[in-house]
Amino acid sequence: MCSSDLLYLGSVCNGVREIVDVYVKKLVDLELEILKNAYMTLTQVRAEIEPFRTVFRVVTEMIANVSRKKMDLEGR
Repeated sequence: MCSSDLLYLGSVCNGVREIVDVYVKKLVDLELEILKNAYMTLTQVRAEIEPFRTVFRVVTEMIANVSRKKMDLEGR
């Protein structure tokens, strides 16, 4: 693996970490909101976290691509 591959992998890891941090903060904020408002519906909860579904789908594909590239490089 060359240094540019390691730099790319490090950047991907940092990006995933940032996305997960934002998601965890959203969940904590949502939990606090639920504790304040016992009548919050599941539809409201889903609406709050729905945008992350697309993000995590893309992140999953990106990680799979990185894994395939790593396996291809190791197979040479």
